[in-house]
Amino acid sequence: MEAFSCIVSKACDSGRLKGVKLPNGGPVISHLLYADDALNIGEWEEENIISVARILGVFYACSGLNINILKSNLLGVGVEEGEISRMASVVGCKKGDFPFSYLGIPLGANMNRVNNWDPIVKIFKNRLASWKAHTLSIGGQVVLIKLVLESLPIYYLSISKAPGKVVDKLESHMRNFLRGGSEGIRKMH
Repeated sequence: MEAFSCIVSKACDSGRLKGVKLPNGGPVISHLLYADDALNIGEWEEENIISVARILGVFYACSGLNINILKSNLLGVGVEEGEISRMASVVGCKKGDFPFSYLGIPLGANMNRVNNWDPIVKIFKNRLASWKAHTLSIGGQVVLIKLVLESLPIYYLSISKAPGKVVDKLESHMRNFLRGGSEGIRKMH
C-alpha cells in the first residue's frame, strides 16, 4: 500500500490526478488507505476518473497484486445518476449509492436516526444470544459485559455520536444479561 500511495502522490504532484482541496488552507486529499482497502477521492472529471483506473493498472503491473474492479464502486457527490453510471461502465466497476458502508461504518447516512444504529444493536443481540447467562457467575457476566459488549460500539462512536435512545437500548441489553434474563424473560434487579 506504501507503493500505491507513492504512485497516487506522484500523479497528484504531476497534475494527472486532482484530489479534493480542503477549505481554510487545508491539504489536498486524493486517497485514504486502511490495510488493503483504498478510497480514492477527487474532482469529478472524466480524465480524473480514467487516471485512477490507469493508476490501478500500473499498481497491478508493478506489484502483481490484482485489483478486483468488480468489487469497486464509483460514487459522485452532486453528480447526476446517469453520469455516474456512464463513468462506472467506462471504468468497469459498479455504481455506488449513498449511504454506503466503508469498513463497517455507514457513510453518508444520518447517524442521528435511531434505525441507522441497527447494525450495532444486532451485533449486541447476536453476542448475547450465544452466551448463556445462567451458566456464568456474576463475575463472569460482568467481565463479558465490560470487555466485550462495552467495546463493540467504540468503533461506531469514534465517528458519530449515538442518539440517547440507542445508548438506552444497548444498556438495557447489558442489564438484562446481567440479571440472567433474555429477550422474552424479565427478572428482578
